[in-house]
Amino acid sequence: MTFVLTLLALLACLTQPAMAHNQSHLVLEPSQNDDQTKMLLLISSWTPKDPSWTNQTPACQWAGVNCTNGYVTGLDWDNRGLRGFFNGSNLPTGLQYGYFNNNLYYHGFTGTPILNSLPAGLQTLDIRNNYFCGSSVVDISCQHVYVDGTCNNSTHTVTFDQACDTMP
Repeated sequence: MTFVLTLLALLACLTQPAMAHNQSHLVLEPSQNDDQTKMLLLISSWTPKDPSWTNQTPACQWAGVNCTNGYVTGLDWDNRGLRGFFNGSNLPTGLQYGYFNNNLYYHGFTGTPILNSLPAGLQTLDIRNNYFCGSSVVDISCQHVYVDGTCNNSTHTVTFDQACDTMP
C-alpha cells in the first residue's frame, strides 16, 4: 500500500509542472479565436459588410484579411466604402498593417475614432479620406499613422481636419 501511495505522489509531482506550463502558455498566447472575436467587434457597426465577414467563416478566410500562421497580421480594406464607427482597440493583437483609406468613397467612417489601444506591433494604420473629427489619443508613433489632419508625437494626439459640429 505504501508503494502505491508513493507512486501516486511521484506521478502527481511529475505531471503538475507540465500542466502549469501548459496553462501559462495558453494564457500568454493570443488565440485565433481572439482574432475572430476582435474582428467581429471591429466590424459590428460597419456597412456594407463583405459576405465573408461572418462568425461562421474564420477571420483568415475573410476578404481583405492577410494572416501568418493562422493569425491576422494585415487588413487591406481600402476603397470598400465602409461606414460606421472605428474602434482601434478591436484590431487583432498581431496586426502589423491596416488600410482603411476610403479615397474612392470619401467620408466612410465618422465620429472620433478610438486610437489609444492599438496593437503594439502595428507598423501602418491608414485611415485617410474618412469623415473623422475632433481629436484622439494615439499610442503608437505618428510616423505609423496616416490621417487627414495632424499627429503630434509629443502629446500623442491626432487632430482631424474636420470639426465634429460640421459633420453631415
